[in-house]
Amino acid sequence: GQVAAVEALTYELDCMEKGERRITEVMKNLDTKRRYIVKRLRAMPNVQFAYPTSAYYVFLDLPSYFKGKKAFTADKSVTLASVDDFCAHLLQHFHVAVVPGSEFGDEFGMRISYASSIEAIAHAMDGMENLLESLIFE
Repeated sequence: GQVAAVEALTYELDCMEKGERRITEVMKNLDTKRRYIVKRLRAMPNVQFAYPTSAYYVFLDLPSYFKGKKAFTADKSVTLASVDDFCAHLLQHFHVAVVPGSEFGDEFGMRISYASSIEAIAHAMDGMENLLESLIFE
């Protein structure tokens, strides 16, 4: 951890001596992506999350969608009984990979990385939004 931090700072100082700011640009890029994904998530009803401040992913909570409920796809051909099912369906039908919260001990959560292109993040948000909007609950 600290050895890597020293290397990163040394690299940035070397770049600065050459008039470059590599790490600064990477951080600006990540911040742009973070602000974009947060804006998209805030527009989705009942999606809860803490503003990500120190990593390149955001952890969502979806209890409003799955706690004590079953969700069905619009044609009722698929039952999504958990966030794990939701994540699997998101991958299979929308080609969006996320990590279900069960991997972290949270049955209603999921983690989304924003260490990708803005286009890939937009695709992921479109897929998630479309799937959430299409669900029927019982």
